[in-house]
Amino acid sequence: GSDDSSTRRRFERILETAEAESMLLRTNNNNKNELCFMHDRIQQCLYEMTPDGVPRQRLCLTIGRELQSLAVDEDPSLTFLVVDLLNNGQELIDSRNEVLSLVLLNQRASK
Repeated sequence: GSDDSSTRRRFERILETAEAESMLLRTNNNNKNELCFMHDRIQQCLYEMTPDGVPRQRLCLTIGRELQSLAVDEDPSLTFLVVDLLNNGQELIDSRNEVLSLVLLNQRASK
């Protein structure tokens, strides 16, 4: 609905800003666009900036789930980033269906 499209537009602006500021890099790997952190240190800084008491795995899982629900099917370049985030939070996944979904996403990202 309207909330989804508003959230999607806001998310797209955030991604565009992150790319423009060289925090995220869109690459072409085997004729597939991928979006990833420009450097591991950027990812590390984001983790270090999280509020106290928010576990890193929980943060990764939450962000990965949100990105997956918003855009992976519409923007395949996000698959690699989503897989990386979900893999970092995988120990907290307790749904068998979500584990299977993550396995399939890992397969898609590896092709």
